Amino acid sequence: MPGGELVVLADLHARQVKAVLAARHRAQRDAPGRRGPDVQDIGDAARPGDHPAAAAAVDTLRQLWAADLPAREPADSSGLALDARRGRMLVTSGRAVEVIDTGSGRELNTIELPARLRGLAVDEATGRAYAALWESNQVAVFDPSSGRMQALVGGIAGPSGVCLAGGVVWVSATRANELLALDPESYAIIKRLRVGDAPYALLCDAAVGRVYVGNAGEDTVTLVDASSGRVIDTVELGGLGHPQSLALDDRLGRVYVTYALSPRKRAIAMLDASTGRLLGRLAGTDDQPLFGAYGIASDPERGRVYVTSGGELLTLSASHLTILNRLPLGDGTVSAGPFGMAVEAQSGALYLTGGTLPGRVWAWGTVPAVDRASGE
Repeated sequence: MPGGELVVLADLHARQVKAVLAARHRAQRDAPGRRGPDVQDIGDAARPGDHPAAAAAVDTLRQLWAADLPAREPADSSGLALDARRGRMLVTSGRAVEVIDTGSGRELNTIELPARLRGLAVDEATGRAYAALWESNQVAVFDPSSGRMQALVGGIAGPSGVCLAGGVVWVSATRANELLALDPESYAIIKRLRVGDAPYALLCDAAVGRVYVGNAGEDTVTLVDASSGRVIDTVELGGLGHPQSLALDDRLGRVYVTYALSPRKRAIAMLDASTGRLLGRLAGTDDQPLFGAYGIASDPERGRVYVTSGGELLTLSASHLTILNRLPLGDGTVSAGPFGMAVEAQSGALYLTGGTLPGRVWAWGTVPAVDRASGE
């Protein structure tokens, strides 16, 4: 990028952003039975079947992939990134990234990296992958198909989250309390933004050019304009804080955040994606503390949000965070408290990894066959 500056969106892109936001506003306005969501406790949530989405629930989770132990170190298997175009996913496993076929669970490749990693992101347009190497203060850029390392970007203090928006790669530098922008071609650091304390989880909305930063050292989420590289606002969640995972519903214009309400209870906040305003919250109670609600995934096509709580997978309404379905995770046979969760948009298949049983991936739902020749 000329002069090492962040490129401002062109007028055409700005008009496209306005069109996307207008469509989201219409979706929010026209949603059936839509009302202003209340801050509610989990004990007041709806019973399964109170929403049409509950009828489509799949009954079983299956183990899709498991690391070859002890040859593979299963620690830190909490990062997961889908590449739906190529029918594969990337999963962290200690110092390696496993490339896995989403339909069969077949291991396609293993990429060894110089340090343990946390966040992962895939550019589906190019197939290029980015991994945050927490221990070595680097971001690795590599080709998942060949395993070829394209760059190791240093000078990033404790990288954790990584995502793409506004034509750049965004990385949270947890130890420096910064959000960094990398040029996707030269991999130079072209922007440093001061955000909250210990920025950790990142979420990018590429359609409108927004970056959401979960500041794990406090109870806030910072909104950033990806086109200008400026902070829009920092929003308080309330409670103990430590936001750990974020998910986007790009149809409703909602961002969902998992965080600690108190030392023994967790919560899911629902924010307006444009303004960051806190719209509602599903709060843990003494009876249902939402223990293990770390990772979170959104399915905008079907109006669902997924989290785990104790020994259950919860399906929530995307508009009101009421509970639509509870799926038991089994007697210790499925990981509780997974950090890595993602939904494949076309099929609605949900993938989970990490938590109490690292080194494994579970799938819920059916993944359609992918024409990998055209996907490449």
